[in-house]
Amino acid sequence: ALVLTIGLILTATVVIAQSSTVKINEFLIEPTPQIVELLNTGTSIVDLSNWYVDDNGGTTYFTIPAGTVLYPNACISFSGSLNFNRTSTDTVRLFDSTAPPTSSSANLIDAFEYKASSGSGVTFQRIPDGQSVWSTASANFDKYNLTGLSCRLETTPTPTQTPPPTNSPTPSDAQTPTPMPLAS
Repeated sequence: ALVLTIGLILTATVVIAQSSTVKINEFLIEPTPQIVELLNTGTSIVDLSNWYVDDNGGTTYFTIPAGTVLYPNACISFSGSLNFNRTSTDTVRLFDSTAPPTSSSANLIDAFEYKASSGSGVTFQRIPDGQSVWSTASANFDKYNLTGLSCRLETTPTPTQTPPPTNSPTPSDAQTPTPMPLAS
C-alpha cells in the first residue's frame, strides 16, 4: 500500500481576517533567520508595499519594502528577525498598509496561531497551498508545498529599443574673419 506522509495535520486557532487573496503560506521559526512566505491565490497583482508581518504583540514588526508586488498564483518570501516565539504560543500575522500592527486601525489580512516551534528546519505550511489546512514539513520556500514546483515569479525588465545615434555636426576648423577698418 502506498502511504503518503505529508506531516502532522494541525488543529490550531484560526483567526478570521479580512477577505484577501494574499495568504501566509509557510513560515519557519528556527533556525534563524526566520522566514515567512506569502502566496497570492487571486487573479490580480497585489501591491504589498508597506504591508506588515508581525507576531502576537510587542512593538517590533517587519515592514515589506515599497515597490514589492505579488503576481497571481505566485509567492514571495521574506527573512529576518521576525520575533516568532520558539517555546510558547504565538501568532504569525499579516497586515495591509492601512496602519502598523501596533495601531488600533491596523487591518489584519491573515494569521495563524501555533503552540511552539515545529523544530529546526521544519516549517508550518498550508497543504494544499493557500487553503485552510496547515501541516508541518521540511522547509519548502518559494515552491508550492504540494508539488515542489517553483511559485516565485521573477520579473524581467521589458526590453526597449535603443535609438540609433544621431549624427551631430562637429566643430570645423574654419577661420573666423578678422574685422577690417573701413576706408573713408
